[in-house]
Amino acid sequence: MNMALRGVGSTGAGVMTPARRDDDKSFGLVLSRKPNEQIVVGSDIIIRVSEIKGDKVVICFDAPPEVRIRRAEVTNHNRTKKENAGNGLFLSRKKFEQVILFDERINQEIVVTVTEIRAGQVRIGTKADETVPVNRLEVLTKAA
Repeated sequence: MNMALRGVGSTGAGVMTPARRDDDKSFGLVLSRKPNEQIVVGSDIIIRVSEIKGDKVVICFDAPPEVRIRRAEVTNHNRTKKENAGNGLFLSRKKFEQVILFDERINQEIVVTVTEIRAGQVRIGTKADETVPVNRLEVLTKAA
């Protein structure tokens, strides 16, 4: 799988940074997000920061039924029905905890990792094939 930096950059919140290594984890794109800010993966997978509580962040995933979503620490055969249903799934994550999204339509895995939580914002790293676009929602809204 070829990983590359994707998306559209800007200054301020949501700044794109090049891939970096933190505890041997590398990311194709890292975005800063505040509560209620969103990341769009592909054309119809929405990742929204719902709430930040101390060292935890609650992330909401909205995706079509063909996108399987699971916490990285849960093996495929142990995944619950709630985690398999993509719409409105809320997961609480700490620093370096991951969520795996598998899009059956394009046979691609997208890894979402919380890289940092601080002062009312969270940095989320994404790792996906370079053919899968990843953008801040406000960038797509401005372009339309």
